[in-house]
Amino acid sequence: MLYSNLNTYNHNNLSSHKLASNFNAQIMNRIGHPTFKLSSMAKCKF
Repeated sequence: MLYSNLNTYNHNNLSSHKLASNFNAQIMNRIGHPTFKLSSMAKCKF
């Protein structure tokens, strides 16, 4: 839920889609793979 909100925020506020994609990629690199597992669980739960 938090990740999708962050995604929406980036796309709404950054003028360049490429910039938003790079920003998201940096976030995912820092957070790492457990986030994907957590977000999958959150999607199933909510």
